[in-house]
Amino acid sequence: MKLPDRECFLNFLTNLLWTQTDTRYLNHNQKRKGGISVSSLKLKLTYVLQSTMRIKKGHLFCLSLIGFLIQIEATDPCTTISFGSYETFIRNIPEDTPVGSVIGILDTYGTENEITLQPTNNDYLRLELPSRNITLQQQLDTDKGSSSLSLRIPCTPKDELSSTVTVTIRVLLVDVNDHAPTFSQDQYTVNISEDAVPGTTIFRDAKAHDDDKSGDGNDMFSYSILPGPFSDYFEYEYPLYPDITLKKKLDFEQTTYMEIEIMAKDTPVRGSSLNSTVKLRINVQDADDLNPKFVYDQYFGTISGNSVPGTLVTVSPSQVSAYDQDTLNAAVKYELTDPKGKFTIDDQTGIISVNGPLGSEVNTIVILKAIQTDNPFRWCIATLAINITGAMPPTTQNETLRFQFQRYNVTLSESTPVSTIVKSLHPTGQTKDSTLSYSIMENQNVFIIQSSGDIILGKALDYEQKQHYKITVTVTDGYDTAITTVNFSVADVNDNSPVIGTPTISLSAERVKGTVLTIIEVTDKDAKSQFTFQLLSHTSLFAVDVIGQVSITGSPEELIEDKYILTISVKDNGAPVRESIALVIVNFPASSRPVAKAAIMTESSDILAIGLGVAAAVLFIIVIILIVYIIRRRLYAAEQLDRVKHQRGMNPRGLTYRPGDPSPVPSHFDLKFNGDLEETSEIDGSTTIQDNPLSDSRYRYGYPNLNGDVDLDAGDEEIHIDTAVVPLKEKTISEEVDE
Repeated sequence: MKLPDRECFLNFLTNLLWTQTDTRYLNHNQKRKGGISVSSLKLKLTYVLQSTMRIKKGHLFCLSLIGFLIQIEATDPCTTISFGSYETFIRNIPEDTPVGSVIGILDTYGTENEITLQPTNNDYLRLELPSRNITLQQQLDTDKGSSSLSLRIPCTPKDELSSTVTVTIRVLLVDVNDHAPTFSQDQYTVNISEDAVPGTTIFRDAKAHDDDKSGDGNDMFSYSILPGPFSDYFEYEYPLYPDITLKKKLDFEQTTYMEIEIMAKDTPVRGSSLNSTVKLRINVQDADDLNPKFVYDQYFGTISGNSVPGTLVTVSPSQVSAYDQDTLNAAVKYELTDPKGKFTIDDQTGIISVNGPLGSEVNTIVILKAIQTDNPFRWCIATLAINITGAMPPTTQNETLRFQFQRYNVTLSESTPVSTIVKSLHPTGQTKDSTLSYSIMENQNVFIIQSSGDIILGKALDYEQKQHYKITVTVTDGYDTAITTVNFSVADVNDNSPVIGTPTISLSAERVKGTVLTIIEVTDKDAKSQFTFQLLSHTSLFAVDVIGQVSITGSPEELIEDKYILTISVKDNGAPVRESIALVIVNFPASSRPVAKAAIMTESSDILAIGLGVAAAVLFIIVIILIVYIIRRRLYAAEQLDRVKHQRGMNPRGLTYRPGDPSPVPSHFDLKFNGDLEETSEIDGSTTIQDNPLSDSRYRYGYPNLNGDVDLDAGDEEIHIDTAVVPLKEKTISEEVDE
C-alpha cells in the first residue's frame, strides 16, 4: 500500500466540495441551515471514497481512515443514547404510579454545553432541567385513556450550522387491577317452579363487569356461590359464565323462597384480587306435584231398599268432595267403582244415586275416585259404606268385609332390605268360600302386596330423597270391598360418611404461634349432620377447633421440623358414627437453627440403647457357647470313665497289686529240684517284694539271685508264692477332681 501523497488529498478535497453542493446526496428531511446533516454526511463520504478508488486505487487506505474520523466527529448531539435517534422509550410504568414520581431520564449524546433543551410538559409528563428527569404530574388511568403517553422536547445544538430538532419520549403504561367486578343491580329475583329438574339453568342475568383494561388479563373474573342455608341447591357448572344451575330438587311445601349470595372475583395478572357480591332471591312456585284429596277418607250413606234408579244417596259426614292440594286449585272429576253396579256418581258434583234395583242388598262398600282434570296421573280415592233399608252402619256389621283400622302408620328404616315384609293386612267379615283379592292404588313400584295380604318393600328407601309414602289398599271377596290407608315414614340412618372438600391440603406458613393455617370444609349427605374434629398427630404443636380451623399452638423454638403432616379425624353425629380423615401438610421455611438439645439427647440415647442391645446379644451368645462346651466336656469325661470301667472289669491287667507287710525275719527257701518248695521261716507271711504274676512285663523285681544249681527249666513243677492281690477300687468323679 502506498502512503498518502499530495495527489491523494487534492482528490479528496475536490470530491468533498463537489458533493457538498450536490443535493442528490442530501436528506431533505434533515437539512440544516448553513450545514449538512449526519445522514447526508455519510452519503458524501461514501461517494468520496468511491470516486477516489476510481482515480487511484493505491490511495484507498488514506481516504478510508479520514472518512472514519469524520463520521465519529459528526454524531448529532440531539440523538438519544438508548436508540440512536430522536426518539426514546420508557417502558412498564404501572398506572398506579404516584404523582410526582420520576419515571425516566432523557439521555441524549449532547451535554449542557452542546445542546439547548426547552422546558416542556403536557397533562401527564414534565421535563425537569437541568436533571433531565421525566416526572409524572397527573394520575394515570389506562382503563379510560391510552396505554401510552408521549412528550415532545425541542433540542437545539449550540453550533451555528445546526437547527432545532424534536426529541420524542414515549411512555408505555401497564394496567393494574384497580377495579373489582361489579353487578348492574343490587339484587336479582327469579321465579322457578318446584318441579324444575336438577341440572336446569334457572338464571343467567346476574352478569358482572370489570372496568379494568380489556385484553390485559386484569378484566378476567369467575363466579361462585357463597356458603349459606340454600347454597347447596344451586351451583355454577362453569364458573366463567353467569349460568346458575339447579343442583337439588325444590319443594314448595317446605319453603316458598330462597336467597343466595353470588360473588364475582377477578384473577389479575398484576395487582391484588378484588371481588364484589350480590344477592339472588329465588321464589319457589307451586307445581302440580300433589294429588287431589277427599275431605274425608271414608263416607257413610243410607238409602231405602225399595229406592228406584236415580234416587240420591244420603251421604255423611258431608257431601262427597275433593280438592287439589296444590295452590293451583286444579279441577277434579269423580268416579265410582261398584262391583255390583248398584250405584253411580256425578263426575262433576260428586252426588251419588241409585243406578239399578237394589234387590235384597243390605249394605255395600263402593270406592270413590277423584281425578285431576289437567293431569290424569294425579288422583285420590276414598270409600263409601252404604247402609240399605236402615241396616246398621258397616262398622258394626260383623259379616261385612272390613279392615281393623281405616289408617295404619308404619315407620321404616331407610336401610330396610328389599323384599322385607313391612306390613300384614288381614280384613275380617270375609264371605264364606270366597277368595280375597288385594290391590295397591299408588306407589306400586315401591310397595307390593301379595295375595296373603303381606306388603313387601319393592325398592330401596332413601331418606335423603323421600321421607314419606302413602298407599291405599283395597280388598274384595267378590261381594264386598274394604279399603284402608297405610302411611310409611322413612327413618334416617347414618349411611353416608362425612365428605371432606379437600382431603389433602398442602400449604406453606411461617413459624408464628396462633397463625390460622386452614379450615377443613366438610359436608354430609345425611340430614342434620354435625361434625367433630380431632387432631391425631403433633397435638402439642397444632390444634383444630370445633369448626375445623387448624392453627399453630407451638412456639417457633418447638417447631424444629421443616415439614409436618397433620392427621385430622372428622366424625359425624349419626348412628353409627362415621369417620373420614383429612391430611394437612404444613411446610415451614428451612431453619438454620441448630438442632434442639433434647433432640440431640434423644438421638444419643438411641445410639446408646442400640450399643447396649448389641453387647447383650454378644454376651448371650457367649453364654450359650460356654454352656454347650461344659455339657459336652462332662459327657466326654463320663464316656471315658465308662470305657475305663469296662476295660478294668474284663482285663486281668486291670487288677492292682499291693505289696504285703514285710516279714520281720528274712525268709529262706530251699528249692528242690523236684519242684517242692519248703518254707523255712517260722512266720507265715508274704514276700518282701512281689511282682504281679499276671503282668506281661519281662522284668522281675524282688527275687534273690539264684545260683546255677537251681533248675530253672523245671516247668513241670509249680511254685507257690503267697501274694496279696486286691481288685482296683473305683474312684468317683469327685475324688478324681480332688486328686
